[in-house]
Amino acid sequence: MYKRRKAIAYFRERCNMTQKELADRIGVPVSTLISWEKGTEIPNGDYLKALSIILNVREKYLFIWLTPWSPSIFEDYDKEKTAENRLAIFQHNGVPEEKIDEYISISQSIPDSYKSVHRVEYDYQEDGNMIAVFNRNGVLIRTQIPEETKNDILTVINQTCNKK
Repeated sequence: MYKRRKAIAYFRERCNMTQKELADRIGVPVSTLISWEKGTEIPNGDYLKALSIILNVREKYLFIWLTPWSPSIFEDYDKEKTAENRLAIFQHNGVPEEKIDEYISISQSIPDSYKSVHRVEYDYQEDGNMIAVFNRNGVLIRTQIPEETKNDILTVINQTCNKK
Protein backbone atom coordinates (compact mmCIF):
# COMPACT_ATOMS: atom_id res chain seq x y z
CA MET A 1 0.00 0.00 0.00
CA TYR A 2 1.04 3.63 -0.11
CA LYS A 3 1.62 6.29 2.50
CA ARG A 4 -0.90 9.09 2.75
CA ARG A 5 1.50 11.76 1.51
CA LYS A 6 2.62 9.60 -1.42
CA ALA A 7 -0.89 9.21 -2.84
CA ILE A 8 -0.34 11.19 -6.05
CA ALA A 9 2.87 9.29 -6.85
CA TYR A 10 1.10 5.99 -6.16
CA PHE A 11 -1.84 6.77 -8.44
CA ARG A 12 0.46 8.26 -11.12
CA GLU A 13 2.60 5.10 -11.15
CA ARG A 14 -0.53 2.98 -11.25
CA CYS A 15 -1.43 4.81 -14.49
CA ASN A 16 2.09 4.19 -15.88
CA MET A 17 2.78 7.92 -16.19
CA THR A 18 5.99 9.82 -15.59
CA GLN A 19 6.04 12.99 -13.51
CA LYS A 20 6.59 15.03 -16.67
CA GLU A 21 3.63 13.42 -18.46
CA LEU A 22 1.28 14.10 -15.56
CA ALA A 23 2.57 17.64 -15.02
CA ASP A 24 2.10 18.42 -18.73
CA ARG A 25 -1.46 17.05 -18.74
CA ILE A 26 -2.38 19.13 -15.69
CA GLY A 27 -0.51 22.19 -16.90
CA VAL A 28 1.89 22.68 -13.99
CA PRO A 29 5.68 22.64 -13.75
CA VAL A 30 7.23 19.30 -12.79
CA SER A 31 8.56 20.97 -9.63
CA THR A 32 4.97 21.68 -8.52
CA LEU A 33 3.96 18.06 -9.08
CA ILE A 34 7.02 16.90 -7.12
CA SER A 35 6.03 19.12 -4.18
CA TRP A 36 2.52 17.62 -4.28
CA GLU A 37 3.95 14.09 -4.38
CA LYS A 38 6.25 14.82 -1.45
CA GLY A 39 3.37 16.30 0.52
CA THR A 40 5.03 19.70 1.00
CA GLU A 41 2.12 21.33 -0.86
CA ILE A 42 -1.47 20.32 -1.56
CA PRO A 43 -3.11 21.00 -4.95
CA ASN A 44 -6.00 23.48 -4.97
CA GLY A 45 -9.52 22.48 -5.97
CA ASP A 46 -9.08 22.91 -9.73
CA TYR A 47 -5.90 20.85 -9.82
CA LEU A 48 -7.40 18.29 -7.45
CA LYS A 49 -10.30 17.83 -9.87
CA ALA A 50 -7.90 17.48 -12.82
CA LEU A 51 -5.80 14.95 -10.89
CA SER A 52 -8.87 12.91 -9.98
CA ILE A 53 -9.98 12.75 -13.63
CA ILE A 54 -6.55 11.96 -15.07
CA LEU A 55 -5.65 9.43 -12.36
CA ASN A 56 -9.16 7.92 -12.29
CA VAL A 57 -9.64 8.45 -8.54
CA ARG A 58 -12.74 9.95 -6.94
CA GLU A 59 -11.98 13.53 -5.95
CA LYS A 60 -13.16 13.17 -2.34
CA TYR A 61 -10.91 10.14 -1.76
CA LEU A 62 -7.92 11.91 -3.26
CA PHE A 63 -8.66 14.87 -0.97
CA ILE A 64 -8.89 12.60 2.07
CA TRP A 65 -5.54 10.97 1.24
CA LEU A 66 -3.84 14.32 0.63
CA THR A 67 -5.09 16.03 3.78
CA PRO A 68 -2.16 16.27 6.20
CA TRP A 69 -3.24 14.60 9.44
CA SER A 70 -0.84 14.30 12.30
CA PRO A 71 -1.30 13.58 16.01
CA SER A 72 0.91 16.60 16.78
CA ILE A 73 -1.75 18.85 15.26
CA PHE A 74 -3.88 18.28 18.35
CA GLU A 75 -1.28 18.46 21.10
CA ASP A 76 -2.56 21.88 22.16
CA TYR A 77 -6.21 21.00 21.68
CA ASP A 78 -8.46 23.22 23.80
CA LYS A 79 -12.22 22.50 23.79
CA GLU A 80 -13.20 26.01 24.90
CA LYS A 81 -11.00 27.63 22.25
CA THR A 82 -12.47 25.31 19.61
CA ALA A 83 -16.01 26.35 20.63
CA GLU A 84 -14.97 30.01 20.28
CA ASN A 85 -13.49 29.25 16.86
CA ARG A 86 -16.70 27.56 15.73
CA LEU A 87 -18.77 30.55 16.85
CA ALA A 88 -16.41 32.95 15.07
CA ILE A 89 -16.52 30.88 11.87
CA PHE A 90 -20.31 30.79 11.85
CA GLN A 91 -20.56 34.53 12.54
CA HIS A 92 -17.99 35.29 9.85
CA ASN A 93 -19.92 33.19 7.32
CA GLY A 94 -23.12 35.12 8.06
CA VAL A 95 -25.02 32.34 9.80
CA PRO A 96 -28.23 33.85 11.27
CA GLU A 97 -28.16 34.26 15.07
CA GLU A 98 -31.11 31.87 15.53
CA LYS A 99 -29.24 29.11 13.64
CA ILE A 100 -25.86 29.43 15.40
CA ASP A 101 -26.83 27.23 18.39
CA GLU A 102 -28.11 24.53 16.03
CA TYR A 103 -24.94 24.69 13.93
CA ILE A 104 -22.70 24.56 16.99
CA SER A 105 -24.63 21.53 18.23
CA ILE A 106 -24.15 19.79 14.87
CA SER A 107 -20.47 20.69 14.71
CA GLN A 108 -19.90 19.49 18.28
CA SER A 109 -21.21 16.07 17.28
CA ILE A 110 -18.23 15.84 14.94
CA PRO A 111 -15.29 14.09 16.58
CA ASP A 112 -12.51 16.63 16.77
CA SER A 113 -9.59 14.76 18.26
CA TYR A 114 -7.13 13.03 15.95
CA LYS A 115 -6.57 10.35 18.55
CA SER A 116 -10.19 9.20 18.23
CA VAL A 117 -10.77 9.83 14.52
CA HIS A 118 -8.97 7.70 11.98
CA ARG A 119 -10.81 8.68 8.84
CA VAL A 120 -13.46 11.16 7.78
CA GLU A 121 -15.55 10.64 4.68
CA TYR A 122 -18.57 12.48 3.44
CA ASP A 123 -21.07 12.05 0.68
CA TYR A 124 -24.30 13.67 -0.44
CA GLN A 125 -27.79 12.25 -0.33
CA GLU A 126 -30.42 12.85 -3.00
CA ASP A 127 -32.04 15.58 -0.87
CA GLY A 128 -28.76 17.52 -0.90
CA ASN A 129 -27.94 16.81 2.73
CA MET A 130 -24.43 15.69 3.48
CA ILE A 131 -23.60 12.56 5.44
CA ALA A 132 -20.31 12.67 7.29
CA VAL A 133 -18.97 9.31 8.42
CA PHE A 134 -16.32 9.18 11.12
CA ASN A 135 -14.41 6.10 12.20
CA ARG A 136 -13.87 6.42 15.94
CA ASN A 137 -11.97 3.46 17.34
CA GLY A 138 -13.61 1.09 14.89
CA VAL A 139 -17.14 2.49 15.39
CA LEU A 140 -18.65 4.32 12.44
CA ILE A 141 -20.43 7.50 13.44
CA ARG A 142 -22.81 8.90 10.82
CA THR A 143 -23.80 12.53 11.10
CA GLN A 144 -26.38 14.03 8.77
CA ILE A 145 -25.48 17.60 7.93
CA PRO A 146 -28.21 19.78 6.37
CA GLU A 147 -27.37 21.38 3.01
CA GLU A 148 -27.33 24.93 4.38
CA THR A 149 -24.78 24.02 7.06
CA LYS A 150 -22.35 21.89 5.06
CA ASN A 151 -19.88 24.65 4.14
CA ASP A 152 -19.74 25.82 7.74
CA ILE A 153 -19.31 22.28 9.05
CA LEU A 154 -16.57 21.52 6.49
CA THR A 155 -14.87 24.76 7.52
CA VAL A 156 -14.92 23.54 11.13
CA ILE A 157 -13.50 20.16 10.09
CA ASN A 158 -10.74 21.87 8.11
CA GLN A 159 -9.99 24.42 10.85
CA THR A 160 -9.83 21.66 13.45
CA CYS A 161 -7.73 19.30 11.34
CA ASN A 162 -5.27 22.00 10.34
CA LYS A 163 -4.94 23.53 13.83
CA LYS A 164 -1.34 23.92 14.96
